[in-house]
Amino acid sequence: MNWYFFYEIKLQYLYEDVSMVLLTMVSTILYMTIHMKSFYLASLSIINLFFAIPVTLVIYTYIFGVEYFSTIHVSVLIVIIGIGADDVFVFHDFWMGSFKIKLIKNDPKKRLAYTFRKASGAMFVTSLTSAGAFASCIGSRILPIKAFGIFSAIIVPMVFIQTVCILPFLYYFYEKCIMNNNCCCCCCCFKSKEKISGDHPDLKLDELNGDDDS
Repeated sequence: MNWYFFYEIKLQYLYEDVSMVLLTMVSTILYMTIHMKSFYLASLSIINLFFAIPVTLVIYTYIFGVEYFSTIHVSVLIVIIGIGADDVFVFHDFWMGSFKIKLIKNDPKKRLAYTFRKASGAMFVTSLTSAGAFASCIGSRILPIKAFGIFSAIIVPMVFIQTVCILPFLYYFYEKCIMNNNCCCCCCCFKSKEKISGDHPDLKLDELNGDDDS
């Protein structure tokens, strides 16, 4: 009887945690939609982050040999949303800035290449420091904290890899099929080209890192 009561309480707390994660996810997508002016970019950028979980579980279980998994690991979903959304904002800001460079503003491939080079460096540093912070928990003698530290230290780099590999494709499709057409993705995607027109006064040719003069 006591075991069943403990199980019910644990299940109730788990449901509450999952509800908070869903609330965080929805509110993050809503804010990103307002900031990025595209429900397509906001929703798919966040959903893309969760594909790092299966890869992390494989590494966590079969490479590191850790089989312990508890409810504290659920909180890593909030970590994914927070760090992943920060990476998306960095990528998006560099992408917006690429429209102001005369040499590449009319070439989506060159702009995305420029965005990838500039954003990936900044995202790598933030991901590295975050993973290092979680890795500090590995030295703990408390098993749940140690296991959580290992799991988090693995998933943060996986989120970085997932972001830099998939976002360029999402943005390229967005430019080709949505932004430049009279297409409205779920009635929440609209153009913002009037806000990104103009030439950036500070960006020069040498900042393109290999882009040609055409």
